[in-house]
Amino acid sequence: MHIYTVEEITEADFGCEETGRDKPMAMLKLREDTSSEERYVEASEELLTRQKISEGQKVCFTGAGNILKYIRVVAAVITDKWMGRIRSSQQQGLRRI
Repeated sequence: MHIYTVEEITEADFGCEETGRDKPMAMLKLREDTSSEERYVEASEELLTRQKISEGQKVCFTGAGNILKYIRVVAAVITDKWMGRIRSSQQQGLRRI
């Protein structure tokens, strides 16, 4: 998956009066994080607002070409076995830090 940083957002139809579009569009200047490849894409302003995409944010694309806000999630999973050890320790009056 390629991850891009949104460097600039401008009006896609700047200087064009009658485009026939139903919704306002924005032009995004993107830079790929690992190769520094530059890419320009259009997206509806409604989509950018709904996904809270702004300059400086990271984005990626689905297989169908849809733009998504990239969010890195770091998580830990606590299993029942671990919880059982914590409960046993608490019952014995021990504290885990």
